[in-house]
Amino acid sequence: YTNFAKHNMAKFLTVLIIFFTIGVESVLGQTFTRISAASDLSDGDEIIFVGLIKSSDVYHVAADPNYASGTTYLKTIIVDAPTDNVITITGEKIDVFAVEASGTFFKFKSAEQGKYLGYKGDGNYITYDAGEDVIDEWSIAAGADNAMTITLNGQDTAGNDSFFQWNANNTRFTAYKSSSKQADAMIFRKVVTE
Repeated sequence: YTNFAKHNMAKFLTVLIIFFTIGVESVLGQTFTRISAASDLSDGDEIIFVGLIKSSDVYHVAADPNYASGTTYLKTIIVDAPTDNVITITGEKIDVFAVEASGTFFKFKSAEQGKYLGYKGDGNYITYDAGEDVIDEWSIAAGADNAMTITLNGQDTAGNDSFFQWNANNTRFTAYKSSSKQADAMIFRKVVTE
C-alpha cells in the first residue's frame, strides 16, 4: 500500500467506527412526516412539535433539553423547511415525545425529561413536573394551516379551556387560552424504517 492508500483506508475505518458507534440515525438524521389527523397516531409513536413563522417561512421545532422546574414554555430551534410534508433533523438537539394513547386522549412523554408534558394553574403554562394537580392528557383534532388543535383534557383553575400552541412572536410552545389567539402546532411523526 502507498501512504495515500493507507491514509484513506484509515479515514474510511474511522468513519465506519463512528457510524456504528453513534448509530445510523445520529449520522444520517431523523425523518419525521406531518400528520393530518389524530387517527394518524398510535401508541408508541414518536413525535415532534413544529411551528411556522409565516411571514418569513421559518420553521421551529420544540427543543428544550435544558428544561428546568418552573419553566413555563418549550424553547425552539430553527430547522429546514419540510419537503413534501417531511422534515429531516440532522444534528440538532430536539425534544422527541413518545405518544401514549388512552381512548380519545393522548399523553406526550419527553425523551429528554422522561416525564409527561402537562399543565397546571391558570395562565400560559406547561410543565414536566409531576403532581396530582397536573393535567397531562390532550385531545387532537385537525386545525388550520396543516396544524393540529391540541386541547387539554380539563380546564385551568379559572375554568378556561387551554390549548398547546405555537407562539410565533416569541418562538415558543406552551398552553394558551383561546383568547390568546396563538397558532396551533404542527405534529410530525418519526418515520420508522425496518
